[in-house]
Amino acid sequence: MTPAAQPPRHAERVLRRALQASPYCDDILGDLHETFVRIRQRHSAAHARWWYRLQAVRLAVRYAPRLRTGSRCSCGWRSDR
Repeated sequence: MTPAAQPPRHAERVLRRALQASPYCDDILGDLHETFVRIRQRHSAAHARWWYRLQAVRLAVRYAPRLRTGSRCSCGWRSDR
């Protein structure tokens, strides 16, 4: 896949970091990716990237406060260090 055919890397990284404390992280990322592909097919890659960035910011703002609880994610990272 070309870079334009994939969600923006930085937005996906930020979102994955914000969602890591959620048990639904993979589900949310998968749903966003599926919708990204549909938007890219119906509109354009630029529109799909813009949409993905917007969703990533909205979800990161919603889920980021959960990182402050000191919970440990599956990779062993801990937010209170």
